[in-house]
Amino acid sequence: MNYPLNLIKELLDMAFEKAELPKDIKAGKALTYEINKKSGTLELGDRYIYRTLNNIKEIENEGKKQIGCRETYIDLICQYLGYKNFREFSANQGKIEDEILENCIGTWYSISRANSIKPLMLLAPVKIFKEGKNYKILMQGGVNKFEGLVERVKEVIYCSLSSESEKRFNFIMRIGYARNPKLLKGVFNGISSGGDPIAGRELLMRFQKDFQEMKPMELSLEGHDDWPDWLDRRLFDYFQDFNKNCLKASRSARFNLDDL
Repeated sequence: MNYPLNLIKELLDMAFEKAELPKDIKAGKALTYEINKKSGTLELGDRYIYRTLNNIKEIENEGKKQIGCRETYIDLICQYLGYKNFREFSANQGKIEDEILENCIGTWYSISRANSIKPLMLLAPVKIFKEGKNYKILMQGGVNKFEGLVERVKEVIYCSLSSESEKRFNFIMRIGYARNPKLLKGVFNGISSGGDPIAGRELLMRFQKDFQEMKPMELSLEGHDDWPDWLDRRLFDYFQDFNKNCLKASRSARFNLDDL
């Protein structure tokens, strides 16, 4: 039976996620074991997921949009995820996306390291909310207020933020299929106050407080004695190393290979 390629990829991604396995061919056998264990049968062959993942790569290279799969096997994978069959799974895909974004609604702190010689950790209040059919984000920086849209692209949420100044930021945060995330890890990229392209590691940490009551903070990474009590000290270690957290393109003079 032919199935939409994008939905079969989504189905397998969710199955690997549920089994807490890496999404690769080598883990296919372990996923098969988990699926058969839940179904109480050995119906799904050891190499079926392996072969399906290989077929997906070949079909993508050919630019096709459909993939042929055995209906009974696909329904077994759907049942592992809590659906009766593929029809029920496909009917719920829009609902799943809405549910995941819906669970991002609330207040957060954006946390990153300052892209400068100063050893500072920057916290900025963030609010994610729904307006009409769109999910939106607000962020209050030290000077500027940013706003934009939140979209889910496969297993990440993509946030594009702009302000009335020339500063712009994007957040790309890994969310998978988490239903109640407390912390999202990812990266940011954008334009610095000096007009330079910058990037780095980014966290969004859930914070149960009204957005208007939250304040931007700059906290020293030379020590954490003056940090608020509610802030986990593991963040100190995470943002300690400048080279692991910050990326900045050097200035160009000739705009050729001599600038490297």
